[in-house]
Amino acid sequence: MVTIRKDHGKENLQIEYHENYWEQHASLVRERIPRFLEDFAEKILKTGKYLNVVAECGHDIAHRHEPLKYLANPRLLEKPINTCYNHSSQLLVTMLMKDYNLVGRLRSVKRFFLLDQSDFLDQFIDLADEDLRRPVSKTVQSRLQASLEMAIRTSTADRDLYKDDVRIVLAPTDLLRDRKINSVRFRCICV
Repeated sequence: MVTIRKDHGKENLQIEYHENYWEQHASLVRERIPRFLEDFAEKILKTGKYLNVVAECGHDIAHRHEPLKYLANPRLLEKPINTCYNHSSQLLVTMLMKDYNLVGRLRSVKRFFLLDQSDFLDQFIDLADEDLRRPVSKTVQSRLQASLEMAIRTSTADRDLYKDDVRIVLAPTDLLRDRKINSVRFRCICV
């Protein structure tokens, strides 16, 4: 009832990440869902996705659980399915909070992308003004990256744990409109 796309493996995630990765990696095949599991199919899919994320990050996902079997009353399946779902979501949250410091990374996103402490941006624009006026095709990405790093190091953002993960990405389209113009995007690479 669940299909996994092999062409959406972990190695492809390193090359090109997009927000639909997990939606496309595993999905339900509606016509294969047993009738007695129809009400639980989405929860079963999410449970598998959560466990897959945890396992791909190298963590143990072992859990003692009751095997599912056909029961005359499908509502009796609700408790074991919920138990597995709660276990998988707890594993994922624990991994994100402890091992990957989700709160710290979100603070970093707030600082750099929501401009919580925007003094680095003022400095970056001053340092890279000439480069930012050029067409993207004539802009040297490494110079912009060096200007960004200098601006971060000389601002309050220098105390951010993840400052080294902020990168410049040159984009051929405007951030507000889908026209072809010069645009520079910041990107935070979360490892």
